[in-house]
Amino acid sequence: MVRYIIACNGAVIYDIEEEKIIQNSYLTKKVKTAVMKHVDAFKEMTQDFLLFSYDINNNIYLYDPNKKPNESLLKELTFYEGSFSSNNYIYIDDLNERDDLIKLIFFYNRSSMTEDITDYLAKFIKLTKIDTNDCVVVSPMSFELNSADCNKGNAVLELNKILKKDLAKTLSIGDSFNDIPMFKVTGVSVTLESSHREVQNNATNVLDVKASDVVADAIELFAL
Repeated sequence: MVRYIIACNGAVIYDIEEEKIIQNSYLTKKVKTAVMKHVDAFKEMTQDFLLFSYDINNNIYLYDPNKKPNESLLKELTFYEGSFSSNNYIYIDDLNERDDLIKLIFFYNRSSMTEDITDYLAKFIKLTKIDTNDCVVVSPMSFELNSADCNKGNAVLELNKILKKDLAKTLSIGDSFNDIPMFKVTGVSVTLESSHREVQNNATNVLDVKASDVVADAIELFAL
């Protein structure tokens, strides 16, 4: 039975048996203020996007001072998130209204993007001066801003203070940029041939399988 879950890109470690969060990491007021200060300028540098956030209970907060988001973008986001969101967005006009926000997500319409998402992220970092290590691309049309030093790799290291396992013999599986820090702290890491080249370059093994099969195949090949 699984006892611990690392969630929200490493911001949360949850103990299933005790039914409690044993670690969480929230965005600082300084970072949220910097984002709000530059959001309009950043849209002019790239294109329109949705800016939303999650709290510890997976409530979704959509930042829009005018409360008039791009409807086509909102529809695409709902399709992308699926039943996970159920279109239950809570509108806020000040990110600092909430002190329990875990991450900020910048979501674009992929079909209208004029540059790669990595280029948009580079412009964001240059504009806001936010630490590069706190930002990560999570899909071809979105990137995340996390709290300082928050990533899956650091969460694995933190959890291992409890588990005390040999990480050189630990298997990690993922297909996104935010899985790279986790790959770097585990001895065996598996990704897909469909993953971005940089993700593949940081994994010890690349499998030519469907995303739905990779976990089972990786466990069969390397753990059993």
